[in-house]
Amino acid sequence: MSNTALTPEQLHLDTLREYHWLTMDEDKSFDGLLRVVQTLTGASAVGVSVRSLDAVVYKTVLGPDELLDGRFLIHCETVIQSGETLRKPRYWGLPLQTPDGLVIGTLFALRQSGRWSKSFGPALESIATQIILTLEARRSEARLLEAKSELNLKSKDFNKENVATSSSNRNPAPNTQSQTQSPPQKNGMIFV
Repeated sequence: MSNTALTPEQLHLDTLREYHWLTMDEDKSFDGLLRVVQTLTGASAVGVSVRSLDAVVYKTVLGPDELLDGRFLIHCETVIQSGETLRKPRYWGLPLQTPDGLVIGTLFALRQSGRWSKSFGPALESIATQIILTLEARRSEARLLEAKSELNLKSKDFNKENVATSSSNRNPAPNTQSQTQSPPQKNGMIFV
């Protein structure tokens, strides 16, 4: 699909659709990576947020729900709009940026107390990259399945045309003119 004619909003929605993030409520496929973030940082809760049709929503979260309040969604929105990492006393959010340059969501960690160590930064960036790579693999798989389906349809059409052509070549049309000849005659006698 050509992305040149799409508005940024359409491109954003198409990307989420290809990542299957518009059709699923939660995406637990990243829980293993989130556990690594939680263990590494000592965060009370970690998760992935996404800017959906008209709001930022949590896509998956590990940790107590009571930690999730509206201000953290505002922080996630700030990260999505700026495309920059945001570190606050209780919040650390990294942008999830596609190869096309779209920031579709955040990888975030929440703390109840304590301080964040700057040394976590490179590891968190690597995990954010891994999330995008996983989403890109989904997108590629969806595109391959779509191309395979189109190819199968074209192959069926081609085979139908081939069968029709080869049938007409094997059964030539009958000649409608009569080609009966009289046996040769000489002096009124018929020779066979």
